[in-house]
Amino acid sequence: SYFISYVTSPQELEYDEVPVSIRDALKSAEWREPLELEFRGHKERGSWTIVNRESVPTNAEIVSSRVVFSAKRNADGSVQKLKARCVARGFEQTIPAIATYAPVARPETIRKLFVVAARNRVQLQQMDVSQAYLYANLEEEIYMIPPDGLPGYEGKLLKLHKAIYGLKQAGRRWFDLLTKVLRSTGLIQSKYDPCLFYLPATRQSPAQLLAFHVDDIIMAINDNKLRNRVLQSLQKEF
Repeated sequence: SYFISYVTSPQELEYDEVPVSIRDALKSAEWREPLELEFRGHKERGSWTIVNRESVPTNAEIVSSRVVFSAKRNADGSVQKLKARCVARGFEQTIPAIATYAPVARPETIRKLFVVAARNRVQLQQMDVSQAYLYANLEEEIYMIPPDGLPGYEGKLLKLHKAIYGLKQAGRRWFDLLTKVLRSTGLIQSKYDPCLFYLPATRQSPAQLLAFHVDDIIMAINDNKLRNRVLQSLQKEF
């Protein structure tokens, strides 16, 4: 465990300020749990290896980091969920821009998916991948300075293995991984929109459609075998 955990009920939380640092968060029982969950996720997915500064090459790319805290609220303003996310300061990187582009589904793609689903009475299914970027491997050698105030990391560097949020190439690495998984299910990637996957309509069934916007996925698939195959592939990988 990284911190002392306090289990809280987000629906009952009342507070006025979101912490701006780990030190501030550790003073609050409400914020310890999301902080613990964030770093537990990094540990489980092998996001980094802790190394001594002396072992890092002098010409290595090193970026700093921070933890961003936020509160997801309901329509009435009440707190739904508290979140903490460790992010790299990607603006300190020198990677070429060509390696960082990651498309997202076009608005008209989503609208057309809804139209096809409504016209054919296909039930929509939506899902999202928690800490999605951390499933994607990082190809480049990058070191990260731990967030200020993180207990037990003083004087260390983190050799990154996963596409940490904030890195310039993180979105692209996740996009490449997700599209690879979806192609393995037999779905066809659209040339019109790379975030749309489909099987064409037949006399027996309408077009089978799946689109995604970063880590949010929506399906309009009424073929049970195909839907189960897609869900199993996503659950196995993520």
